Amino acid sequence: MDDYITGLLLVIFIALAFITLLAKESRLKKLHSDKGLLLKDNMDLSRKISLMEEESHRLRKAYTARWKDRAEKLQMELKEAKRSAEYLEAKKMENLDALARETREVRPMVIFLDTSIGITTLREALIDMISRAEFEVDLVSPWIKEFAWQAIRDELQFFTDHGGSLRVFTRPSAGDSGQGVSMEVRENIRRIGGEIILVEGLHAKLYLADRREAIVTSANLTKGGLEINLESGVLIRDPDALRDIGDFLDGLYRLKVETR
Repeated sequence: MDDYITGLLLVIFIALAFITLLAKESRLKKLHSDKGLLLKDNMDLSRKISLMEEESHRLRKAYTARWKDRAEKLQMELKEAKRSAEYLEAKKMENLDALARETREVRPMVIFLDTSIGITTLREALIDMISRAEFEVDLVSPWIKEFAWQAIRDELQFFTDHGGSLRVFTRPSAGDSGQGVSMEVRENIRRIGGEIILVEGLHAKLYLADRREAIVTSANLTKGGLEINLESGVLIRDPDALRDIGDFLDGLYRLKVETR
């Protein structure tokens, strides 16, 4: 009897163990199946995210390109408008009228400048004047070299990028690399949209912004002119004098040998 019970219990134990093993295998298979589904879902989600990122990048690129094109078009329209003869003449008259209304107490009509001794240097005054310009800058210098051009290039680049008109009056080099404008400066003037005007016999040195203020000086746009030599000049805001300076420049333009 005891052997029977013992055998029966053994059979029951084996059966339970088998059932437990089957249940574990079933759960393991289900876990493997769930893992496979999760991996598939993860791959699908990764693909969707990748596609969304590509689409987002494409849309951003298209949006940026569209608005960049629009911005460039507006910039060109602005430059054309600001360089039109009607606009330039209107701004010249507007500035001269405004200057005529200003008093000497509010704004000095003439300021003396030099290269190193005085309070205000020629270089500082020239850079400040160009940075205030809105529509027109004229530079008159028989010699223009890289050092001096570098000192004012950023201000002129910003000025022309915003539609300003730049004219550079200088003398023909006559084949002498030591005279006139260096090739690097010539290329940079053209690159930023400036006009080079060659005038035979030019010896004047003056710089005019918006027909509103001018520097008349002994200094060329060279390192010697701005730093090494003892040069002097005056910053002029007098309306009558500015009219005469503008007329002088118009006369120089008519005397031009060539424009580039």
